[in-house]
Amino acid sequence: MKNHWFFFFILFLFFLTACTSKSEATPTPFPATGTRDPNEDNSQLFSVTFPELLAGPESFEGNRIQVNGRYQRPSTRVCSTTQYASPATWTLTDGELTVPMNGFDNQLRSLLPNNTTMSVSGIWRQWHGPVGCGKAAVMQTIWYLEVRDIISPNPITNVTHTPVSPFEATQIAEGGGET
Repeated sequence: MKNHWFFFFILFLFFLTACTSKSEATPTPFPATGTRDPNEDNSQLFSVTFPELLAGPESFEGNRIQVNGRYQRPSTRVCSTTQYASPATWTLTDGELTVPMNGFDNQLRSLLPNNTTMSVSGIWRQWHGPVGCGKAAVMQTIWYLEVRDIISPNPITNVTHTPVSPFEATQIAEGGGET
């Protein structure tokens, strides 16, 4: 009987020490601090038009700028070999003028329809590298806006289109109905 009490006492001490020991928290895959350069966020914000930006892109390099335009998804490129993509994943347009953008691609692609009017701000960058498929890829210099903030629409979830009624029918192809 004494052996049982001794065994339970040792087991109790083991659990007591195991539960009270301090363990290190498992680190998350996210950085503890922001990855942005704090000097970039405190720099002056320039509100520019597409003609100003495209006429002299070098003069805005590394600066925070704000632009307005209409959201456009790029056409999907299908390559049978290695695909070389630029950092620009979507565009804003103003008439015939187009400015490449980077950032928030997954959110915008799933929530915004094409031609949604947007106002965004970010850092104006230059990138040089191959764009295209395999050996046909061409070296290009691309100026793009690394989007940091979506100013409008905000929140972007209010822009999605919903059907008026559950029985609303839309024609998805021409023709049909005639026999």
